[in-house]
Amino acid sequence: MSERASTNPGLKYLVLNSATGAIYNSLKRQQLDAPKCHPNTRVAVISRVIDWLLGKIEFDALILWLHGAAKAGKSAIAHSIAEICERRGWLLATFFSGRQRRRSARNNITRFIATVAYQISRAIPALCEHIEAVVDAGPMTFHQSVDVKLTKLINEPLRRLHFTEFDFKDSPFVVIIDGLDKCEGNDAHV
Repeated sequence: MSERASTNPGLKYLVLNSATGAIYNSLKRQQLDAPKCHPNTRVAVISRVIDWLLGKIEFDALILWLHGAAKAGKSAIAHSIAEICERRGWLLATFFSGRQRRRSARNNITRFIATVAYQISRAIPALCEHIEAVVDAGPMTFHQSVDVKLTKLINEPLRRLHFTEFDFKDSPFVVIIDGLDKCEGNDAHV
């Protein structure tokens, strides 16, 4: 836990309610040998996703859904894209659910929003105070529905930041989510 998180109750609650093992480069995922693409494989798919992120492909969607058959390599592609986005400074957050259907924080939908909110607060420091204010005002937020958590911890703080003098850079902001359908409680509206 960072020094700031240990001294600030809002960040501390975010960390305590997060699934830190679901972050793409977490020690937990690395110990489990997280899937990633072998060099020079999946090049066409990864290039197409990067082109979409850069706006080179005319497509008006803000969400890209990578889909395919089970064991087709979607998680490996998502991990490789996360690495690329992190190197380029685009990555805001990741959430990689566990591949096994066993009980763990990574496979619990209740930890999804807090995990993403924490990472976003670290990626955009100007957003941190807005998220902290929500948590400090009502730590019971973590016991509300996924919809409420999404609104309070991500949507509203981003909206507040948008109306400040914050300079949103021209590069893409990327959040990568993998395996959310494998989470317990995945019948929740996300």
